[in-house]
Amino acid sequence: MESQNLDRRLQLRLVAEPATLKVLVRLRSGSTQSLDTKKHMRNDSSLFSATATKCSCFAANSPLIRCLRVFAWMFVVWNCHCSTEFGWDRAAHSSAPAFAINQRLGRGINILSLDPIWRDRARGWFKPEYFKLIRDAGFNHVRINLTPFGDNPGFAQGTNALRKEYLETLDWAIDSALAEGLLVIIDFHEFTLLGENPDAYKAAFLKTWEILAERLKNRPSGVLFELLNEPNSKLTPELWNQYLRDALAVVRKTNPKRVVIIGPGNWNNIDKLHDLKLPPEDTNIIVTVHYYSPYDFTHQGAAFAGKADKVGIRWGTDDDRRAVISDFDRAQKWAQEQGRPMYLGEFGVFDKAPEPDRTQWLKLVAREAERRGWSWAYWQFARDFIAFDLEKGQWVKSVLDALIPPPPPEQPAQPQ
Repeated sequence: MESQNLDRRLQLRLVAEPATLKVLVRLRSGSTQSLDTKKHMRNDSSLFSATATKCSCFAANSPLIRCLRVFAWMFVVWNCHCSTEFGWDRAAHSSAPAFAINQRLGRGINILSLDPIWRDRARGWFKPEYFKLIRDAGFNHVRINLTPFGDNPGFAQGTNALRKEYLETLDWAIDSALAEGLLVIIDFHEFTLLGENPDAYKAAFLKTWEILAERLKNRPSGVLFELLNEPNSKLTPELWNQYLRDALAVVRKTNPKRVVIIGPGNWNNIDKLHDLKLPPEDTNIIVTVHYYSPYDFTHQGAAFAGKADKVGIRWGTDDDRRAVISDFDRAQKWAQEQGRPMYLGEFGVFDKAPEPDRTQWLKLVAREAERRGWSWAYWQFARDFIAFDLEKGQWVKSVLDALIPPPPPEQPAQPQ
């Protein structure tokens, strides 16, 4: 949610009707929305029933009572407006810590994926000064991509532990990010192995979270856990519902209030949100989705996706833009119905795509996420989908400007 949304002025016109009270909410943009405040009073009876009942007991024509009625209805209107304009509802209020932290997450970027730093700090691509660089660019958090099976040979098979040096590198990354004012998401990124053979790797998956949760239990609330990146293939949405409950139970033993990020199956696909079954009593959860649609456009030229020779695919028609908005609207509808905050944990376009189309896609996706109050993290800092050029030691300006629009230039002072 962009802060300037909070500055919108409401022009209210109350229209008394026998059965209800309807309110026309006119935004500064000029759009008008009719809200049935009787419905919202019913939904929020715990907040307003006492006031309404007490007011009705007094003389209807009393100036004081008329004044109280106006203020009571204005409060209802503001509640309605928050519900519709900003995506808040009663369930959101009951999950306040997760919603508040999601707002703090704001704009983020994925880091340290497959970086040699996890095997040897001296060989890492990612340098300590990059944390400050990320913060200075305007990002609010980093999503640290962990592959503990690949970086700790024998651990997944039960023959070795997580190496001391590996855990110390994780501590260093968390400390460095927090020192620069960045929030941190610890992302379990071993999605390939768990997708191929979930039964064989479940024990190591749960053991990893037992170790990490114990080690990080005293970290501040700005350190979040993401149970698993992109459940897929044999780890079906139905099976994932079982695994996520088992992993969440492990985390909750040592981190009962830690905000945990969980996404749907089929690669954190928006269309699988309806299959995601979260424990309703646990409100310290943020739901994540990933977005790379249309895949042929976002992954053109990527050899790992089998598209090395498929380039020159354009994007940007009105239909293209409407498709993104429609996808996000479906996700937002689910989030509001379930009372869960949303996090767009990955999105991006491979750097072989036509540059103007790439930046337009990034702008639309980032702004549409923010318009719905979602936090987001770009994939990724360096290497493929590049946002920062390691060789040149500088941001890819078109990508950074698309993600975080630069402030408008200062206007020259007018002569007196």
